Amino acid sequence: MKEEQKYEEALTVDPNFVPALRQNVTIYKKINPAAAETYLEKIAAITPDDYTIKKDLGDIRYDLSDYTNAVKYYKDYFEIVPKDSVDQVSAQNYVNSIFSMLQFDDLSVQAGKFQEIFPNDITFKRQSFFADVFKYDFDKAAESVKYLTEEKFKDYTYLDYNVATTYFSQVGDLEKAIKYGQMAYESDTTKVEELARVAKSMGQNGQYDEAIATYQKYFSLLKEAPEAFNLYDYGRVCLTASKAEGITPERQAEIIALGDKAFRDALAKDATMYQATYFRARLHMTDRKVAQEAPKDAYLELLEL
Repeated sequence: MKEEQKYEEALTVDPNFVPALRQNVTIYKKINPAAAETYLEKIAAITPDDYTIKKDLGDIRYDLSDYTNAVKYYKDYFEIVPKDSVDQVSAQNYVNSIFSMLQFDDLSVQAGKFQEIFPNDITFKRQSFFADVFKYDFDKAAESVKYLTEEKFKDYTYLDYNVATTYFSQVGDLEKAIKYGQMAYESDTTKVEELARVAKSMGQNGQYDEAIATYQKYFSLLKEAPEAFNLYDYGRVCLTASKAEGITPERQAEIIALGDKAFRDALAKDATMYQATYFRARLHMTDRKVAQEAPKDAYLELLEL
């Protein structure tokens, strides 16, 4: 006899037999969530003070990616459950649901609370850091990011590196922005946009050749034409690189050609991006002592926009 059949038969004898109802919740929670919720409603009618019902409803809604209702049920559960009885997995689901709803103030509170109960759980440290970054509380983030920078755990994810890249970019730590951007891409090579962020940081950090090569790799991996802002940023890197001290005339000409195409493509993609024409003119100004046609032509184009 299948286990679910055994408990169904027990319920024919006593429809209010809570242990059988509970077993059916466990059985159906993953394979038939609607049935599990029906059993939980029956249990709630029989034992209305059972706060674990809210936990189970939260778990079901979380598994269904219904984060709004997951948060609602979890909130009720965690307001009642004794601290020493908190379910760790449900706590993880709760903060992950809050993050998915972009409720960063509440995320900061809840992740901080659960860190006190589960100090060695990466989920709560991770979500505390995420909350600090997306609340732009960079002073707190400087401390909370240590869960990652001090390599206290082994199970880091793409999102850990992605948010760290955002944080270090925001605070101007370009070396770390590059490092974690590369780690983000290496952890999930489908996220090719990380290469654009790495390339931009490399350009800002004066690593022009690496930036140009990384942009080119990024563009080669795209399935569609690059966005105008990425082409524009690429052009800006080429502009700065073309003026670098000690650059050879041959390399300068090569970079100017790359930058010229980038600015033209950006403007073709977004006709309102007039700055592309302005910087294209500057790109071609290789000798201020000599009249040059290319910058003049670009400035004339700018006046026509």
